[in-house]
This record gives sequence, structure tokens and C-alpha cells, in this order.
Amino acid sequence: MLQHIGVALGFLQTAVPVAGVPIAAGIALEIVKTCQEVAQQKGLAKSLGEKCTALANALQDESSGLEGTALQTRIDEVVDVLKNTLKCARRWRNQNLITQWFRRIDMAREIEQCHRNLDNAIKEFELRNQISIQREQKDAREENTVLHMESREILLKIFESQVEMQRIVTLHQAGQPAARDLMKNGQEMLREIRLELQGSSQVVVTGAEHSGPGPSSAPSPPSAPNRQVAAQQYREVQRGMAMLHRMTAILPPNKILNGEVRRMDNLAIAGGSSSDIWRGLWLEAEKLKVALKGMRSIRIDAEGAQKRFVREIEVWSRLNNGHILQFYGIATDLGPHIHIVSPWLENGGVLE
Repeated sequence: MLQHIGVALGFLQTAVPVAGVPIAAGIALEIVKTCQEVAQQKGLAKSLGEKCTALANALQDESSGLEGTALQTRIDEVVDVLKNTLKCARRWRNQNLITQWFRRIDMAREIEQCHRNLDNAIKEFELRNQISIQREQKDAREENTVLHMESREILLKIFESQVEMQRIVTLHQAGQPAARDLMKNGQEMLREIRLELQGSSQVVVTGAEHSGPGPSSAPSPPSAPNRQVAAQQYREVQRGMAMLHRMTAILPPNKILNGEVRRMDNLAIAGGSSSDIWRGLWLEAEKLKVALKGMRSIRIDAEGAQKRFVREIEVWSRLNNGHILQFYGIATDLGPHIHIVSPWLENGGVLE
């Protein structure tokens, strides 16, 4: 990314290096090694190490013989920036897998701040060769793709590992939001995979297509082998979410359950003056039964009725009492009416 940085300085050269340059080179090398050991945000961490190396090389190449000039002060400032960067990199490396995954957003922000600090140091040396906007955008897209795949891989490892899942349960029992966050990220990953598989006729994934907010266009359908991998990942995430639900009783944090639930029957099993009751499945791969209450009085396209309904379900979702039926969420992709999703009661309702 910064391959031209070493020739961008316009200073005179002699054979004697300025004090601090070898220190900067040593710190940069240590940053590269440390960033290679970071499990999360590998793309950002790798580019951070490359930028540190490029900056140290530029100092080595261009700063010889300028002792006592203003450049010496700037080199000291660069060394301080590199030291702070190394301190951050060591902290990221020393975090365990779960901590790195749950703090990935904070880690990305910290890495980006380190990038900005290094960029400011580079500007102090009046580096003239800049990366074109087109190249930066391309690199950003590639880095985002790498980060996305890293997050998906780590999430799958957590769901597949009994040890990691037990750690999540322990954190949950200690009052930490780890289980809720994991469930929410599982929901988001299911939605992403459904979007990837949109338009594919060779692999069927349970649930209708997403109808809520999201990207303006779905990703291009993957190739047949990739579709098979994505479908397998979908089932593994469903399995992990179901396990998490059984171990912690955590409900889906994202209350819009489009694509996550489906009806089991063609006809409603009960009904009243304003609603119908259907048997349904949440996370079909694990056959978690739920009740689907279709509200005939609330159409998906009726904005006013929806607003009144949203206020009621917001109150319901905050209630936590053994005598109150749990609220899983709503589905708006099962027909023209909103469906309320709640646990399936094998012994029937209170009147039965």
C-alpha cells in the first residue's frame, strides 16, 4: 500500500543516521510480528504493520546526517507514535479469542486511530507520494471483505465449540451481555447468508427472503460449491443459536424475525375475531416450536396500526415474569398481516 513512501522524503543524506532511527526500525519490526499474532481484524492489523515498516524505512533512507535539525524532534515524535502503536498491538494480541471477537469493533477503531496517528507522522515529513482515491477504495473494499470473513469464521468457531459456548454461559451468569450479543450476531449472520443465497435455485435455505431494512441490492448469488458451504454455515449457526437458547434461555434480541420462522401447517389451528394461531418453527434446523399469531387487524402496509402495535410489543418485550408469555418477536414475511412469535405451549392456553 505504501510502497513509494521510502522515496517520498526530500532531505539531504550522509552516511551517519539520525539518533532514534534504529529504534524506530526495531519498534516497527516488533509491531509487524505482534500484529501477525492478532486473531481478529487481521487485515487492518497487517496494513498497520506495513505502514510502520514503511515509515521506519523512510526514516532510515532519508534522515541521515541531519542531527541537530528540526527533523530530530520529528523523529522523536515518530518513535513515540510507534511506541504507542506497539503498546496497542500487544494489548490486542494478549486478549483471548472471545474478547477479541466481542471487542472487534473497538479494536477496529483503535487500529484506525493508530493509522491516523501514523498518517499524521508521515505528513510531518511531507511525504509527497499519495495513494490514489481509486486504489484506496479498492483496498478498503478488500479489507472489509477480509474482516467480514474473519468475523464469520470466528463466530462459527464459537458456535461449534462446547468450551467457548460454556464460557459464554459463564459470562451470562455473571451478568455480562455476551450471550445476548452472540445471539444478535447469529441473527445477523443468518440474514447475510440468506441475502447471499437469494436467487439461488440449487440450494434452499429455510425462511423467506429478508423484507426489512438492508442493502439496496443483494449480493450476486454464489457458485454451486459456495452455495453448499453457505447453506452448511446457515445450519451450523442455527444449531449454535438453538444451543445458546437452551443453555441461557436468551431470546432473539432482533425482534424482526423475517426469514427465521416459518409456518408448519397450511391451515391455522385456532383463531378468533381478530387473529389466527399457527404452529411454527424458529431456527427450523433445530425444530424449535413457536406459536404464530396472525393479527388480521394489522396489515403490513397499515402504518398507523403498526405504530400502535409497536408501542404495545415494546412494553411486552421488556416484561420478564414466569406468569407472562415470552415475546420472541414479529414476522412480516408470512402474508399480508403481522405475526407475533411466542413459545409454543404443548398443553395449550390458560383456558385449556
